[in-house]
Amino acid sequence: MPGRAVVIGSRGYLGRAVVPALTESGFDVTGLGRRAPKSSAARGFLTCDATNAAALRNALVGTDVVVNLMAGPPGTMLRVAENLGDNLGRQKALRLVQLSSLAVLGRMSGVLDETCKPTPEGLHAYGAAKLAGERHLLAVPGVAGRCVIIRPGCIYGPGSPQWVDRLCRLLLAGRLGWLGQEGAGLSPLVHVRDVAQAIATTLQPAGDAGIYHLLSPETLTWNVYFRRLGRRLGMDTLTSIHAARLDAETWIAGPARALLSRATGQQADRITPAMRHLFRSAARPASVRRPLLPGGRFIPHETGIAEAVSAFLVDRSTEMRRTGKQREAAA
Repeated sequence: MPGRAVVIGSRGYLGRAVVPALTESGFDVTGLGRRAPKSSAARGFLTCDATNAAALRNALVGTDVVVNLMAGPPGTMLRVAENLGDNLGRQKALRLVQLSSLAVLGRMSGVLDETCKPTPEGLHAYGAAKLAGERHLLAVPGVAGRCVIIRPGCIYGPGSPQWVDRLCRLLLAGRLGWLGQEGAGLSPLVHVRDVAQAIATTLQPAGDAGIYHLLSPETLTWNVYFRRLGRRLGMDTLTSIHAARLDAETWIAGPARALLSRATGQQADRITPAMRHLFRSAARPASVRRPLLPGGRFIPHETGIAEAVSAFLVDRSTEMRRTGKQREAAA
């Protein structure tokens, strides 16, 4: 059914993988966001504030498919979902892929597939906004059959800011390592290219609407994931970090670094309370829907981790050389 596809959040980490995947599937893809890119990619880009209902409505005229990858403040994410629901109600042929998150499962435990019923109680702001967006869209009359909601796990891969680059910096700094029981939770990893391919697959003629959980069938605890990252970084062993030290990192050092970051504008890597919960969570996300990837083939973790850490090391080396030259110029 390829036609015109608009990708909200096309400039983000996932968007940069989704746009080529949709293009390869035959779609005429237009990116959409508040600020146009400075590169030649601006040719296929539409500047629009998706929180503005009228502006978004005008931007989507003649569109067959919308893919919403927008991430940001919780209130902003919910407002965009509400505006998309309005468009779906007006444009009866419009289809939507809404990127949600396994974060909507909150503190639930056990095997959690698409039939479970998450509730907003106990969710942090991000998960609550994602869940509210899902519910709003599915409540619009006539929309359920045209809306695919994908709940991916932790999206990793080359350049992943949260689940590769930040963790690598924390490991190298000795602020993250082997966490014992604090790192015994299962890591619901999914490669960025697998997510992009899954989105393209849902838009094929045989694609089904509804909610999908998306994560690799390989199971790794967070401790094992950290160890594999460390080995690729050249670390023979990981620092053993006890709960008390982790508490200090999360509740004292982390907030202090966040304040310093806001004051200086420099990057601050934190282990947040939400990450702490995830690292030790007893949840086992699963899927009972048909596989979104052909044959259920996901990129093996070992392959994905190797290429992700390799990209991190190249970027780190480049940044160190750039910083060195700046210091020499200032001397």
